[in-house]
Amino acid sequence: KFNWNLNLSEIARIWTNGCIIKSSFMQELVILLRETDSILTNPSSISALNDYKSSVKEVVSHCIKHDITIPALSEALQFFNGITTKYASANVIQAQRDFFGAHTYQRLDDETGANYHTEWE
Repeated sequence: KFNWNLNLSEIARIWTNGCIIKSSFMQELVILLRETDSILTNPSSISALNDYKSSVKEVVSHCIKHDITIPALSEALQFFNGITTKYASANVIQAQRDFFGAHTYQRLDDETGANYHTEWE
């Protein structure tokens, strides 16, 4: 068993001196990661991510239309959508589970929390 106690702040500091990753955001991460291990708990980080989201979507869309693979960027966008979208794919998963195994689901238009099952024939 490995103990992965990585010092993310120190890793970010080291990366700021590299030739590939040079940005003011990396310098901000050095400070931020001293206090937390997730940039997604920091309001200014979330705000910055939201500010650039439309541009990222445009780049990802362009790449998809032109058969250019960008798995890291497209998956990062999907991950961000998944954690910031109120009605995400988990809602579809509930319906699929009910279809294949009658596991029931909760409806978005019913705030009582009741469970429903549909005969999907």
